[in-house]
Amino acid sequence: KWEAARRQRVAISPDGAAAAADAAERAVVALVPAGDTSTDAGRDREMLAQMLAVAGYEVGRVEPVACAPAARPQAAAYCTALHAFGLAQYRSVLYLDPHAFVAAESATALFDRRDHLTSERPLAAAPDTVLPSLFSTKVLLLRPSAERHRALLKLARDGAVGSYDGGAQGFLNAVFPDWAAWAAPQRLSPRFNCADQIAVRSGNSFQHYEAEGDGVAILHLDYIRRGAAAQTPALTPYALEWKRLADEGLAAIEADPRHPKSKARKGG
Repeated sequence: KWEAARRQRVAISPDGAAAAADAAERAVVALVPAGDTSTDAGRDREMLAQMLAVAGYEVGRVEPVACAPAARPQAAAYCTALHAFGLAQYRSVLYLDPHAFVAAESATALFDRRDHLTSERPLAAAPDTVLPSLFSTKVLLLRPSAERHRALLKLARDGAVGSYDGGAQGFLNAVFPDWAAWAAPQRLSPRFNCADQIAVRSGNSFQHYEAEGDGVAILHLDYIRRGAAAQTPALTPYALEWKRLADEGLAAIEADPRHPKSKARKGG
C-alpha cells in the first residue's frame, strides 16, 4: 500500500502546494517560483529545484504570484498554486500541498472525477478543517486551462479579488464562492485531505476517516513534521513511514552525481 502510493507520479510546488498531472503517463511536475539567485531565498529555491530534478521531477520555474499584494506585499510566492491551472498539456491535475503525504494508492482514484469538472467549475476539493463551508486548497483536482490560468493571474495582479488568508485558499474561495453547492463529485471526502491535527484533537473522527473506503488516502502533515504527534498512537505508522521515505529519498538524491553536493560528484 505504502510503496504503491509512493510510486504514483505527482507534481509539487514548494511554496505550499502540489499537483499530479494526468496524461498517458502521469508526469511529476515541480512548480518552483523563479527568484534572484543573489539572495539567500533565491539560492535556496535554486538548490531545491536541482534536488527535485535529481529526484525525477520535471521542474517548471514560474512567476511568483501574490494573491493579496496590498495586504501582504512580502508574500510574492504565496499563490504559486495558481500556476497548476496552466498545466494545460494535461487533461487533469491533482494538486498537492508539499506537506501532503500520499498514504494510499486510492488517492489516484480522484482522477476518475475529471469528467465532472467544467470550465465554470474546474476543481474538486475537500472542506477546510476549521472553516468547513470553504474548501481547502491543500489538495485539489483541477481541470487545467490556459484561458483560466490567465484570468486567475490577472485577478491576482489587479487585486480585484480579496483573500481572507492572503494566500491561494482565500483567493480561490473568493473566485468560486458557491463551491459548497456544487455536485457531490466536486466535494471530496476529508479522507482525501485529512489534517493530522484531527487525530490529535478528535481521535474518533480520525478513526471514522480511516474506516471510510480504503482509509485516509492523503494526510496533511502539520503535527507530524513538527514532531508534535508523539503522544498520538494513531499517527505513529504515518510518521514512521513518512520519515522512512524521506530519509530514503534524501539519501538517493545526495548519492546522485548530479546533486551539487553529492559525494559521488566529488569523487567520494
